[in-house]
Amino acid sequence: MRKRTLSILLFSASALFLLLAMDEPGSDKGQEPVDLDAYREVSEFVDDNEACFRCHGESKFQLEDELTGRVLTRQVYGKHKILREEYYASNHKSFPCFDCHSKDFTLFPHPLEARLEEPWACLDCHGYDEDYAHYQFEKIEEEYLASTHHLATEEFSCWKCHDNHSYHISIRNTKNLTETIAYDNAICLSCHADFDQFQLLTDREGINIIQTHDWLPNQALHFQHVRCIECHTQVNDSILVAHLVLPKEEAVQNCSECHSSDSRLMHTLYKHQSMEAREKYGDVDVYRSAFKPLKHTLSGRDERAMMKLVVDRTSQKVVGAHMVGADAPEIIQGIAIAIKAGATKQIFDATVGIHPTAAEEFVTMREPIPD
Repeated sequence: MRKRTLSILLFSASALFLLLAMDEPGSDKGQEPVDLDAYREVSEFVDDNEACFRCHGESKFQLEDELTGRVLTRQVYGKHKILREEYYASNHKSFPCFDCHSKDFTLFPHPLEARLEEPWACLDCHGYDEDYAHYQFEKIEEEYLASTHHLATEEFSCWKCHDNHSYHISIRNTKNLTETIAYDNAICLSCHADFDQFQLLTDREGINIIQTHDWLPNQALHFQHVRCIECHTQVNDSILVAHLVLPKEEAVQNCSECHSSDSRLMHTLYKHQSMEAREKYGDVDVYRSAFKPLKHTLSGRDERAMMKLVVDRTSQKVVGAHMVGADAPEIIQGIAIAIKAGATKQIFDATVGIHPTAAEEFVTMREPIPD
C-alpha cells in the first residue's frame, strides 16, 4: 500500500513539474505557424481548439524545463494525432473540443481519470432531437445494439468505426460513388485488415481478409465497387445505412441476391440516389436488368452484371444510371455524356445496340419495374 501511495505521489510531482515547465499547454517550438483563417470560416472555436491542436495537430511536441533548459521532443502517435484539415471537414467541425472532452484535459500531462472517461455516444447529442430526427439515430442505435459488433465485446462503440475527429457523411452527399465505396470500406478494413487494431477487440490469433473471401469471384472488382456492408448487414429500408452487422456465417454469399432484377444493392448502395431522384423529380420510372454477359456463355464463368436507368416520368429525361459489373467505369462514362446532354428514354431506345456487348443492355430496357 505504501509503495502504491509513493508511486502516486511521484506521478503527481512529475505531472506538476512538467506542467510548470511548459511555456503553454502543448507548445511546439520550431514548427511553422499554421494558417487558421480557412478553418475560422467553418467554426467559431478555432482559436479555443488550438489549445489542443498545438500538440494533437502536430507530428511532435516539446517540453522544456526552464530551470535547466532541457527540452524533450516527443512524437504524437496514432489516433492521438488529429489533422486540422480533417477535423474541420468532419461532421463535428463546428464543435469546441470541450463539448466532448472534460475540462480536466486542460491539465498536462492529462490525468488518468480524464483519459479513461466514458466517451459520448451518438444518442447523447443527437437522440430524440427534432433537429436530427430525419437521421433516425434512435433506429440506428437499435440496430447497433443487436449487431455482432456490440454483442462481441463491451469495448466496442460508435467510435471504433467512425472516428469522431474525422468522420464525415459520404453516401448522402457524394458525387463519386467509387470514392464513397472506398471511404466506407476503409472503415471496415482499418480493423479487419489490420491485426494490430483487430487484436484490441478479439482473442483471435490472426486475420486474412483475402482468404476469408476466397469463395468470392472477381474479388478486386467486388471490393472496388461494392461496400462491405452490402453483404454483411441486414437490409433496412427505413434508414440510409444499415448498422445491424451480421455474424460472418450469415453474410450474403449468393450471387443472385445482388445480380437480379430485385437486387439488394437497390435497397442499400443505391438507395440514396433513388430517394434523391424522387425528391428532385417527383415521379420517376426505374428500368433495371440483371444478366449473365454473353461472353461468359463461352468462358463458363458465373459472372453477372446489373444495370439501371432512372427516368423522369414527366419529361422522360434519363436522370440517372447505375451499373455493377465488368468495365462499369468505361461504360458509365459514355452514358454520363448522354445524360448530361439531356437524352430522353426515347433516344436511348432508338439507339442501335452494339452486339455482342454488355453496354447494349442500356438501350434495350423497355419496361419499367413496378413502383
